[in-house]
Amino acid sequence: MAEEGVSSTPGPCLLTRRKGRGMKRRDLIALSVTALLPAAVARSGHAQPLGEASSDVSIEYDLGQDGWSSFALRVGDKSTDIGTFSYLTDALGDLVRTALLVATSATRAEFRLDGEPFEWRIILDEGWLPSMRLRILTFPDSLARAPEAQGIVDFEARVRPDDFARAVQKAARGIWNTYGATGYQKAWNGPKGFPLRALTALDAALATQEPTILP
Repeated sequence: MAEEGVSSTPGPCLLTRRKGRGMKRRDLIALSVTALLPAAVARSGHAQPLGEASSDVSIEYDLGQDGWSSFALRVGDKSTDIGTFSYLTDALGDLVRTALLVATSATRAEFRLDGEPFEWRIILDEGWLPSMRLRILTFPDSLARAPEAQGIVDFEARVRPDDFARAVQKAARGIWNTYGATGYQKAWNGPKGFPLRALTALDAALATQEPTILP
């Protein structure tokens, strides 16, 4: 039976879904989605008021093994667990590049994680305000490329761009210090290695003070 192909980005590059361990995890995730979907739909409606941005932002990134990773996100007294997600997207690289975008004044940035077939979509927007809206949307099928409006809001908070970027920087630097290039590639097993250039760019961005805008 032929393996199912999937594109990790909208471009032409195709990766192949894995059998064995990935299929087992995918089946478990699919069952979890089916069981939890009614409750999730019930709470998806209109998001609750976000309140003030919290400077207490942390990310605990678990690289895992065999191309399956996860991370825990905390913003103030709100927290959520994301994953496990697979190597079909450049997960840590996309997270670091998203942090780089918001650290350099982008008004919107997003990336997706593939749980085979579950999808998490992390979106930061409303960048014209002092704090950005951070949302994590979930979708039952990553291959469907569903529009944002069809996602279930799993997590929502306000963060200041630099606070989010520094949380990502700390998490990524911890992975690099623990694994290095070889250990990262062995554990992640994806088509791209550790995003060192993106992390170095993020270091530089956070070390640079933006000029003050005079009234």
